[in-house]
Amino acid sequence: MEQVAAFFFLVPMMFVLFGAALAAVAMADRELVAARWGAAAFFVAALGVTGDALRSPDDTLLRYIILVSHFLVLVLMLKAFVERHGAGLPRLSIAVALGGAVIYAPFSPLDQWPELRVVMVQVIASGILLPFLAQSVQWARSSTIDRMIYFAVAFSFLSYLVRAGLYAGEPSAADEYTPLFQNIYDIIFHITTAVIGFSVGIVLLVAVGVDALMREARESETDALTGIGNRRALTSAIEADERGEWRCGAVIALDLDRFKEVNDRFGHAAGDTLLIEVAQTLDSVLGRFGRLCRIGGEEFILLVDEAHADATEALSTTAGKAIASISLGGPLEGTATTACVGFQRRDEGNSIAETMNAADRAVYRGKSDGRNKVVAAVGNAATLELKAVQ
Repeated sequence: MEQVAAFFFLVPMMFVLFGAALAAVAMADRELVAARWGAAAFFVAALGVTGDALRSPDDTLLRYIILVSHFLVLVLMLKAFVERHGAGLPRLSIAVALGGAVIYAPFSPLDQWPELRVVMVQVIASGILLPFLAQSVQWARSSTIDRMIYFAVAFSFLSYLVRAGLYAGEPSAADEYTPLFQNIYDIIFHITTAVIGFSVGIVLLVAVGVDALMREARESETDALTGIGNRRALTSAIEADERGEWRCGAVIALDLDRFKEVNDRFGHAAGDTLLIEVAQTLDSVLGRFGRLCRIGGEEFILLVDEAHADATEALSTTAGKAIASISLGGPLEGTATTACVGFQRRDEGNSIAETMNAADRAVYRGKSDGRNKVVAAVGNAATLELKAVQ
């Protein structure tokens, strides 16, 4: 038994190592908020487990500090998990943790019933985890990493309930204070803690790495000036269509009128301001209907989701009117903003590239017809017809 107990002195060191690893990753990229919360949780856990191993039976204050650190670890870990999705920590989890800290304050009436006290600690801990399980079930359905996190938290939740049942079934164990984890229930619990600690630590490290890669991918597909998709995002959308991950049902192409004149007259800073205004306007009226990208200069394109393909003409007309209604301030005040819009429904068998080419031809027909036009492209490359809609 002493050898087993001595081995579990390594548990705090395990938590310290994982905490240090998470902290190092977090400091390398300060935007990884989840990693910082995870690192804090592991450090608090290391202190709590170490204190639990070394405290004396009559040290009431240290026992309370360890108990509060136990609840704090759970809250910090849940905070790390919800930060992955930009969500808030369940208020019920916070309320249960605070309630547990209050009712277990030194000289609490519960000290008169040690059997109940030990059981209630496990119940409160499981109560902290339960609201998160209810909140995160939707995340677990869409992400492998979140399924792993959900499993780790669910396993921890069940381990607390099992421990509560063990203590409730053998109340005398609650009075058996034995240092170095010689109590069989403490050994069971710390084995579980070690397994969960390793599992959650690995999951968090993997999650942090995946988050970093996903953010890098998003940034590489975002136009630095306007914040909408760039040409790389357009390429990714086309490749996703080819893989069958989604279906492009139409293409809307748009080119601002007389943009070069704005740059020449007011300067490139004013031109950038105009592009930002146009991008924000297009994103507000078109963004939810497909993949919106700026593909260069004053050219924008929307790959319309197949579910909205029937509304392509209406969307094109709306886009043209929205740009014409932009009100500019500063040096651009009073400057008229218009664009030529071309669109084509994607026929069965046509590639996105062919549909984009037809939409581009419609745009340039609008340019040649006097600008501020909406033109439809109908038919395939051999029989293409360009018809003014507005």
